[in-house]
Amino acid sequence: MCVLMSSVKALLVTANVGSLFAAAEDNSEPLLLSWIARFKDTLLSLRPQFVALHCQEVGGKSEVESRRTPPFVRALLNAFSEQDFPSARLFVDQLLSRDDAFTALANAYFVHKSLAENAFIFNFKEQRFESVGGREVHSGDIEDNAFKDKRKFPQHFFPQCQWSRKGFMRTRWRLREGVAFDLINVHL
Repeated sequence: MCVLMSSVKALLVTANVGSLFAAAEDNSEPLLLSWIARFKDTLLSLRPQFVALHCQEVGGKSEVESRRTPPFVRALLNAFSEQDFPSARLFVDQLLSRDDAFTALANAYFVHKSLAENAFIFNFKEQRFESVGGREVHSGDIEDNAFKDKRKFPQHFFPQCQWSRKGFMRTRWRLREGVAFDLINVHL
């Protein structure tokens, strides 16, 4: 979905990417590269200034599949650097060993150079907006990261599941003056 927010053209995407990680036992790279190529085509066609990509099932369902996460992140960053998006924030919940907190979510945000000076992300600990400059990838155990609010839903919400990764990750943004909004990635 491409929307116009306060005179900012934004592309908001949500995707269950589990199949990218589970596609092949040995190598899911062809499917990954195809997915990224289609995403790049969408960028060229819509020309957004702000992109929010919310992914569920990042890293698949096993330790082997989770090893495919770094190439996925690199491919995303490369795709956006070719399209004049110098600023990025990625939050990748990748620590499978944290049963109490792991959600298999990834939130990726990209800011076009035309908007670079007017993009701010909220610091939930400091309770203030901070300028977005450069590229930052936060992965692994991201529980203490101040720029996102992430919670795993209690296991009793999903009694039929042995081990649930269900939860949400939220960020807050301000693009240009005056308009602040939350973006929430929900894994149900």
